[in-house]
Amino acid sequence: MTTSVKAKFRPSRVKGKTGAVYFQVIHDRMARQISTGYKLFPEEWKDGEVALPEQNPERSCYLAEIAQNLQNMRKRIEAIIHRLDESGKPYSADEVVAAYLLPDDDEHCLRAFSHKLVEHLKRTGKHRLAETYTSSVNSFLRFRGEQGDIRLDEIDEELVKEYEYYLLEDCGLCRNTSSFYNRNLRAIYNRAVKKKLTIDRHPFAEVYTGVDKTAKRAISIQTVKEIKDLDLSRNAEMAFARDLYLMSFDLRGISFVDLAMLETGQLKNGYLTYSRQKTRQKLEIKWEKQMQEIVDRHHVEGSRYLLPILSE
Repeated sequence: MTTSVKAKFRPSRVKGKTGAVYFQVIHDRMARQISTGYKLFPEEWKDGEVALPEQNPERSCYLAEIAQNLQNMRKRIEAIIHRLDESGKPYSADEVVAAYLLPDDDEHCLRAFSHKLVEHLKRTGKHRLAETYTSSVNSFLRFRGEQGDIRLDEIDEELVKEYEYYLLEDCGLCRNTSSFYNRNLRAIYNRAVKKKLTIDRHPFAEVYTGVDKTAKRAISIQTVKEIKDLDLSRNAEMAFARDLYLMSFDLRGISFVDLAMLETGQLKNGYLTYSRQKTRQKLEIKWEKQMQEIVDRHHVEGSRYLLPILSE
């Protein structure tokens, strides 16, 4: 049975006042309305669409935004109808409206589902993955803007392509970064499919989710020597920054957070032993003369930290 969706305008009973724009959903000869929250003057509505006044550019810009939002709302309603049709079960116009008005904490919506997933990951000790998923969902919701959250069954190939374009063109990100976000969103989406919160429409099939090889960015040993030999005696802050860089180089590329957390007690019998904050991987590195020279220059007597990056 066909379900129709039409944008309608209800003029105000008071002359010169704005009227309301709403969507009419008709199914099985039963009509229901969905409010859009938008108010227009009668002359700004023509043939079922927003009419843009040429003489008022500022108002035209505002109306163009309304027109785009109405189009997005229509697409969402049509996606709900498509989902209900595919279920093969009978439904009513009231159910279409109810699905559209689902609260933000409904698990069928991306924000709510991802929030529950992230909390589960944290409880099972997968904190890094939880952070990654949160970052990716936040990026997608920034792309959505005023449209806000979205139902999982409304995520389609066209929308994901638009998101990829937003990342590459509007945000200026490289392909590997956009791929990172889309891979994480795909993983979240696949978990929702597994829980039967949506059917798999393969929305990520046409966007790039691989990993490009990046050009090597390592500097030469000669450059490292030049940095080491720089005369920074008149700039204590720059000299300290240079020593931190050299220490990170000598410690096999130690991350800044791990460098800051190094303690005197981790240095024993000519070896430095520490666990990475990110992965908890335990590392043991031979302690060399040049490392000790840096510590001798900067260590604060009585501090448990090797370097004065963190205070007690």
